[in-house]
Amino acid sequence: MNLYFLCDQYPIGKGEFFVDNEIKILASYFDEVYIFIPRQSAYDLGRQVPKNLKVIEYDLNFSKWDVIRYYYLFFKLFFLAELVFAIKKLGFSQCLNSLKIMIVDVLKAKKLSLLLFKSISLNPKKEGLLYSYWNDYKALSIALIKQKYPLIKGISRAHGWDVFAERQRIPYLPFKKFICSSLEQTYSISTSGMNELLSVYGLPSDKISVSRLGTINNASYNMNNPTNGFTICSCSNLIPLKRVHLIIEILSLLKTKDVHWIHFGDGPQKDELMSLAKIRLKESSYTFSGLVPNHEIIEHYTNNFIDLFINVSSSEGIPVSIMEAMSAGIPVIATNVGGSAEIVNNNNGFLIERDFNIEQAAELIDHYFSRPVDYREQKREAAYSYWHKHYNANINYHTFAQAIIHV
Repeated sequence: MNLYFLCDQYPIGKGEFFVDNEIKILASYFDEVYIFIPRQSAYDLGRQVPKNLKVIEYDLNFSKWDVIRYYYLFFKLFFLAELVFAIKKLGFSQCLNSLKIMIVDVLKAKKLSLLLFKSISLNPKKEGLLYSYWNDYKALSIALIKQKYPLIKGISRAHGWDVFAERQRIPYLPFKKFICSSLEQTYSISTSGMNELLSVYGLPSDKISVSRLGTINNASYNMNNPTNGFTICSCSNLIPLKRVHLIIEILSLLKTKDVHWIHFGDGPQKDELMSLAKIRLKESSYTFSGLVPNHEIIEHYTNNFIDLFINVSSSEGIPVSIMEAMSAGIPVIATNVGGSAEIVNNNNGFLIERDFNIEQAAELIDHYFSRPVDYREQKREAAYSYWHKHYNANINYHTFAQAIIHV
């Protein structure tokens, strides 16, 4: 059986490092793995990809001719039903905006579906499974194929931004009911995501299930607590959603001496956040490490003693960055948003409210650093144990692979 895997950047783009762990395991269950991504600049990131993996790039742009060519799709029942749903959800004032979103997604999905079907047709003797890593236009392309060829199998994952509509500028995610009803299965990475899909879109419960992501860390976690200083790490894109500026504000209020903060990740807010850090923090107390491959981040966590990991996003699925930290026995402070409460608890870290008080967050960290070493060691042991039981890629992805080959 062949796997036709749809994502955004893996393996040649700068992002989606976390896909690597899953693909390496899935590839051992399939004859060939065809990865479809939008055409983009290629970067030599030193990724070791499976030998049976092939990358197919496609053009996302569409012309006026494409609109005319595929206009009939705008009169299909699935499109009209979605338009009614969007109007009920957003009101007539946002009708035009939602219609634009729908049209763009349908056109992108249609172009991709034609390429997918052509690729499947070139391998008529082999069964194929279509798998969209994100529950967006790529999953919609699979649903469009299944409308015409229902025997073709298709699945999708669902994360955070592609589940919780409030994360969008216009709080709307198109075609969710059509996509999830059409595919064999949609695998949410969190229970909160599954519940959102079931409650908001009225989907049948047998179409949605939870399949958690995972990370790989074969090293034992670091228990060699240094006698001087503390280290806090964070890892995210530098974008408004991640609210890294709040981390800087928290750190500026700490009373504990000799605290060093390391941030892994890059993004459009880099210059702004570096300027803020320069104003609010001592220059020697922080490091912006930039974009770093996931395996190097885990190596850093494993080879160095990190006291805390912090994530203060306004919305999440279940962050892979938290899994990576916990795999190295690092307790986590995280905002109670999305599925974060499914990985962070009072035993292995601290959950704070989405709209937390900065002074209280700083006091929480100061108090934690003042606790006896054995208390902090218990947190570290709990963090590692919870990761190993629930978010170990070697367990989760083999279980997932065995499920999808029989879907």
